[in-house]
Amino acid sequence: MNKFVISSLLTLLIPVGYTLAQPVPSRQPVKPVTTPKATTIRLRDNSTLTADKLIPQAKIIARVNKKAVIKSIKLVHFGEHLATRKKVVGVESENPEISSNRLVYELITELTDFTIPRVGHFDRATITTIIDAETGETLSSDIYAPAGAFQSNHDALPPREQWKNE
Repeated sequence: MNKFVISSLLTLLIPVGYTLAQPVPSRQPVKPVTTPKATTIRLRDNSTLTADKLIPQAKIIARVNKKAVIKSIKLVHFGEHLATRKKVVGVESENPEISSNRLVYELITELTDFTIPRVGHFDRATITTIIDAETGETLSSDIYAPAGAFQSNHDALPPREQWKNE
């Protein structure tokens, strides 16, 4: 009889415990899995536009900081800029939203003694700015500073010897 009671109780308790351990179904509908959408080209090939359809270089130059020295400004395809950037930085980059045949201005300036808030202070730096030749939109800016010409506003990391071993 004792064995019968124990086996009856186990038979009753195991299914109850099993059902309690099951996850509660979500009340929100499950979204179907979708494949990621292909990036659409936002700035399409405009290499066939004539000069009168592009923003004049004079308007681009007028936007430059008065303290900056303009080293060069030239009209290039975005793909050419990326190839030049790869040579300088050493890393290949791309922007799938911009056609490699898009006409852009590559503006190179030098600036001395300037600060970027929350970043740091530059004694001197070369700035390469890419500006869309049709819309005037600034697409990217890269700042190159020689060693020792930048002082960060952030605390420096302690020497490696002081790092805690975890």
